[in-house]
Amino acid sequence: MYAIAGQNNHDPSKTNIERVVEEGFTLAGPYYDYAWQGLAHVHQAAEAGLKFTYQLRAHPSLNGVGVYDRGAAIDALSDADIADYARQQVEAVLDDPVANATVARWAVTPEEVRYWSDADLRYLDITIDTIRQVEAEHGVAPRPVWNYQANARTADQLVMIGQKLDVIARGAYMTTMEDRGPQRAGLAVWNYDQILGAAEQLGVTPQAILQLYEDFTDPATGTMAAEIERVIRNDMYLALVKGITSFNVFSMFENRPNLTTHNEQFEAYGSVATDLTGELNLQRLFLAGREQDDLEIVATDAPQTFTYTDLFDQEHEYSTLHFGNYSLDGDRYVVLVNSTEATMNVSIDGLPADYMVDDLFASTSSAGTGATYNTSLDRLGVKVLRFRTTA
Repeated sequence: MYAIAGQNNHDPSKTNIERVVEEGFTLAGPYYDYAWQGLAHVHQAAEAGLKFTYQLRAHPSLNGVGVYDRGAAIDALSDADIADYARQQVEAVLDDPVANATVARWAVTPEEVRYWSDADLRYLDITIDTIRQVEAEHGVAPRPVWNYQANARTADQLVMIGQKLDVIARGAYMTTMEDRGPQRAGLAVWNYDQILGAAEQLGVTPQAILQLYEDFTDPATGTMAAEIERVIRNDMYLALVKGITSFNVFSMFENRPNLTTHNEQFEAYGSVATDLTGELNLQRLFLAGREQDDLEIVATDAPQTFTYTDLFDQEHEYSTLHFGNYSLDGDRYVVLVNSTEATMNVSIDGLPADYMVDDLFASTSSAGTGATYNTSLDRLGVKVLRFRTTA
């Protein structure tokens, strides 16, 4: 999980880096400005025990150039111009012992490289080739590279820009774009499917870019902190059970009009980060757990599917209940995600005769007998259940 470095304007006594550590995030960055030479944010992350995603700036001649004028501006640059500016930045990181030990990923710009633009693709290829060349010259292992892609990109379009990338990263912004319900739930599933489809074709890491919004509001619940947490946790666990293994959360810049729920959103994202990297250490489940298909997991009192029409007017049928079924360290884990605005009863069938079940979020344990276990989920509810055989 990643967060932007910067100053926290709500509490001047703490920087966002300090808040990131408290919330359990594992990387900081990237950040946006052209004053990259000092590497101050990277050093701040190192002091906090974090790794860092370093964003290479595009050539200064592209600064302020609109997307529709970018191709001509790139065409005016020679290959050497592009490579030299990338080289300066990579060498600055690798020549600084603290930064070299802290930077774990590269994010490259310009963002939203256009799959149809020969100029954009040329710029991307030269930048990545330069990164790899400088890493080789310094005798360091290659670090994963990604480029931010907009949240209208399809899987096929992402593949077109992803040939040299190690991480497919795409916006998946749902929080205030749609009313809660099937339309918003469908958008989330569709977004994740595009990232996963491209990542699978390319054999790379799927990364969802999520966001703090200006402002998080809901027609029914307004800006209630509990509702913000409900929605954000559902977004993230839906992504995890579908196979997203990396997140980047934009942004920690708080001086935006009408952004009154920054802290509530940050804490909601942080609650999942704490699940993943804190005492529960659920990151091991999603990274090392082996997916199984031997249990029948069914919503017993809700529609099984709903229809979603995507941005291109294509209809999709999606499940109302999403789940993950994993084995890890001899135990069985079932992660349940309710994509509806109603409570849902769920049946899990195919379990051993005798077991203990731990509800990890509720911190409760109980004995179970028989092959079927029944549970319920609140609206947009998420549960992680661990089944331990006692026989």
